[in-house]
Formats: sequence, C-alpha cells, structure tokens
Amino acid sequence: MESTPCWFLVVQTITGIAIVLTFIVYFFQLRTMKGASLSQNLISLHHFLLDPEFRDARRVLLGLRGKPLTSWSTDERQSAERACASWNFVALLVDKKVLPLDVLEDAKHSFTKCHEAASDLLAEIRKTRGAEHWHHFSDYVRKLK
Repeated sequence: MESTPCWFLVVQTITGIAIVLTFIVYFFQLRTMKGASLSQNLISLHHFLLDPEFRDARRVLLGLRGKPLTSWSTDERQSAERACASWNFVALLVDKKVLPLDVLEDAKHSFTKCHEAASDLLAEIRKTRGAEHWHHFSDYVRKLK
C-alpha cells in the first residue's frame, strides 16, 4: 500500500482551513446584514409612525375616548379604523420578529391609549368580521400591561 504524499496532506489541510475561514466570514457578514436590515426596518417604521395620515388617525381616535360608538361620524370611524389597522400591522411585524418588542414598548402610551379608545369599535368589528380581526393589536396590548 502506498502512503499519501506529504504535499497532498498540506494541500488538504490548507483547503480545510480556507473552508472554515470562509464560513466564519459568511457568519459575520450575515450578522452585519441582520443589523443593517433591522436599522432599515426601524427607519421605515419611524417614517410610518410619523406619517401625517397615521398621526391624524391616532389623534382622532384618542379624541373619541368616552364618546359612544353610535355617535361617531363616518370620518371619525374611518380614522379610528385606520389607526387600529396601522397599530395591528406594527404589532404583526413585532410578532413575526421583523421588529423587536422594544418598538411597542417605546410607543406604549399611544399604543395602549388607542386600544383603550377603540375598545367598543374593536368589539363591534370582531362580532361582524371575526374574533381574530386585528388580534395582534390586542395581543400586544395585553403583553405590554
């Protein structure tokens, strides 16, 4: 039986080391990309939260606290639904791990106050559209309390 030449063992060792180093580089690239992705998501969320349409919808909804649902105007109801749908979307992104829970913790005041103001609306909508409608919004309010 013939033994393996020494030069061949050296080449295999160098190849193995190169493969391991490649995986290490890829690992750090993926970590960097994940951080960049999170940064981009947070910047997009910042723009979303400060969008005048969403801000106005939240303001209208918060102004409806204590007002009976039956006396809401069509425009008020549309604004309230827009605010609820938007907050539900943010909560969905947190639920799917696109955004960290810290996002909702930082917006806790507006998030929970909007949910409180929309309680009658949410109850009515869930009767007609299904119990799971905008459930992420409610689920995360419970998690934050």
